[in-house]
Amino acid sequence: MVQLLVSAALAVPVDVDALKRTLGEVAPIRAQRGASKVPQIPDASRWMAAQTGKVETGLVEIPGHAARLGWGVGAVDVNAAKLMAALSDDQSKPNYTSLERVVLVDGRWCAPKRRVLQFLPMGLVTDRWWVVDQAVQTQLAQASAGRMLETTWHSVEDPVLSGEAATVAAGGISIAFTQGAWLLIPLGPETTWVEYHAWSDPGGSVPAALASRFAASGIPDAIAGMVALAKAGPRCAVAPG
Repeated sequence: MVQLLVSAALAVPVDVDALKRTLGEVAPIRAQRGASKVPQIPDASRWMAAQTGKVETGLVEIPGHAARLGWGVGAVDVNAAKLMAALSDDQSKPNYTSLERVVLVDGRWCAPKRRVLQFLPMGLVTDRWWVVDQAVQTQLAQASAGRMLETTWHSVEDPVLSGEAATVAAGGISIAFTQGAWLLIPLGPETTWVEYHAWSDPGGSVPAALASRFAASGIPDAIAGMVALAKAGPRCAVAPG
């Protein structure tokens, strides 16, 4: 079951027929995506987002789970490689998202594979943190000749923390789980089609279904924040191409 929500964000209208051609050309490569729990996004939502220049969002029920998966699609006016660099720039994300802290746990900043702790202030309830493995799916980029760029994340169960990460985590409680992905498809030198999805359970006293609804409504802001970071200039290098 898919429950549709409609939101506005930093997005732009694009030619629907041209979008259909592009998505049709890369469709056979989608099977090589690295993400799991990829939702079936209605084509009608894609075409609506392209026509109106707004981000279309929705919720998908996952059998056996109260937490629902949120997704968002739309076109943005920024180069795809720059946007991918912004998505890899964990150090700058507290300035462009609702995250308060991001701490490197393993790997290197901006590396294609890295592990980070993210800390989210929650206001009226206990603050939350989680540790995720993040990965740029280089094989998909190679297989598509740069026409599909993907970065994924999934939470790490019972991570071993020390130093700064342990100190930050002590200020909140760990969420149950989170996973998701960003898929970027270049439509032009400065236009990118974005497909985003996330499935998370905050745990604690926050009902998972309610948290899912709030998370879906925040997807346009998440996309807008990363577009703003890409335009400002991320710390991570922009891949040539």
